Amino acid sequence: MKITRKKNKTGHTLSCDGELTIYTVAAAKKVLLGNLDEAVESVALDLAGVTKFDTAGLQLLLFTRQIMAECNKHFYVKNSNEHVDSVFNAFNLTKL
Repeated sequence: MKITRKKNKTGHTLSCDGELTIYTVAAAKKVLLGNLDEAVESVALDLAGVTKFDTAGLQLLLFTRQIMAECNKHFYVKNSNEHVDSVFNAFNLTKL
């Protein structure tokens, strides 16, 4: 899993490429939650480059959204693909 960070006017966009599965969530968690103390209002997540996505990836996104909300920061999925959407649909979730 490769995650790149780009700054914009209101926050950051994180682009994820590769697998977001049980095998990669520990490393992805460090990146997603690594710099919470920065003065960022929002974090947009671009998941268009995700090649595999499972329930561990979903749990990480839900956990990250909860932690961000507790820090008064907005966290949302900006882009996704069929791999991500199929897991969201399986649990009757809309995009985060």
